[in-house]
Amino acid sequence: LTLENAYYVVAVDPVNGAISKLLDKKSGLDLISEPRLADNFRLLIPLPDLEANYILGREQRLASHEQGDDRLRLTWKSPLVNPQGSFDVEVSMTIRFVGASMEFSVDVKNQTKHRIAEVWYPILGGFTGIGDRQDTQEMIPVAGGSSETKLFHSFQGRSPGGGLGMTYVETFWTYPTPMPMPWITLYNRKLNRAMYFACHDAICRFKVVRFELHPGVGSRQYGSNWPRPEDLAGKIPIGLKLHWTHFPYIKPGETFSGPPVLVQFHDGDWHDSAPIYRRWFKSQFKVLAPTSNWMRQKLAFV
Repeated sequence: LTLENAYYVVAVDPVNGAISKLLDKKSGLDLISEPRLADNFRLLIPLPDLEANYILGREQRLASHEQGDDRLRLTWKSPLVNPQGSFDVEVSMTIRFVGASMEFSVDVKNQTKHRIAEVWYPILGGFTGIGDRQDTQEMIPVAGGSSETKLFHSFQGRSPGGGLGMTYVETFWTYPTPMPMPWITLYNRKLNRAMYFACHDAICRFKVVRFELHPGVGSRQYGSNWPRPEDLAGKIPIGLKLHWTHFPYIKPGETFSGPPVLVQFHDGDWHDSAPIYRRWFKSQFKVLAPTSNWMRQKLAFV
């Protein structure tokens, strides 16, 4: 299934709905450089005897789709399944073009007797950088600065690869602290190209931006700690997965409509991403006049 405009080409696997292509036409770069890691969404439905009861979207069969000129709506009908059984949940994801960006949103309808604790989307799986991996940098706003990480060179995971049955390493940042704003940028200054990845949520609520590196980091090797293709002989895919995680704790019988997540390629680096978020924020929230704010009139408050 393919959606295309003047800026992008997005392709989705018709069997499971995994996002298998995300092509920036201007640069000719496909963000999904390793389609074996293509993904879409994930849900967490804690059970009394298993808190980590995850449902993987890429393991579900796509039931239907609706396509228009500027949008594609994907639907996974109940039941969704995993090794623990079947769950009466329906998920719909909408991908649409809005100006120079791509917008992803989901609706999750919970008909189980359990709460759905986490909703991950869109999971962009199988990318290895903006162009050359080691020329790719990231800007993750943290406490007035950046995370100062080098994820595409030395991935500092918060979980050991292979530990507790995990086949990858992960790292993440939370909003509203330490992230003051829910957006990040991946960029390559040599190519003068960047990708803005943000959650435009008009409600101030906790969320996480998260990376997975498959199949984990390479220890005791010089230079980068990314796995080396020559060591894996092409049998195991190498790449990152990136997504936003929401924590709606959807009650039985309720539906969660997630906020839009934007992907936008543009020239420049993170300095050129910041105005994108600023324009959206100013369109949603007005600056209060100091004379109308009681806090501004006080010397201090507790």
